[in-house]
Amino acid sequence: MRKNMITIEFLADHLDTIPTLTKWFRAQWGNYYANWSDEEMTKDFLEDVSRNSLPSRLVAFDSNEIV
Repeated sequence: MRKNMITIEFLADHLDTIPTLTKWFRAQWGNYYANWSDEEMTKDFLEDVSRNSLPSRLVAFDSNEIV
């Protein structure tokens, strides 16, 4: 039986996940992001890549795969 390893980490440490997050956010909230370019969405994510101040974005992983 496989045991899941869930971790929560700072987006600042996983900037390579931003394209996936952009795709997922657009799929989930299409009306809100309808007029946003990928570059604008990336910039929005990057504005919150802090480990020491708020706002700060987090990402979840299940066995090293973003979820």
